[in-house]
Amino acid sequence: MLYPETGKEFLQGLVDLTGMDSGDPRLALIKWRTAGSNGVRVQSQTSAYAAIKAAKAFSAEQKMHVLRMGNQETLRL
Repeated sequence: MLYPETGKEFLQGLVDLTGMDSGDPRLALIKWRTAGSNGVRVQSQTSAYAAIKAAKAFSAEQKMHVLRMGNQETLRL
């Protein structure tokens, strides 16, 4: 687990779909995932990257209304 202090809460919120208000990175991840589900298969690397980015924001208690990923963006852990 990349974020042991908040990982369980992050995953539990995704499973239960509870406790998420506007700006919650978990909600941004769900919106990103459903917006991209128009029949186009998302690569697992892209999905993993999005999940890690949302988990990092959640761990840092940052608000994230929209999950965006630029072409030149790299994730620093």
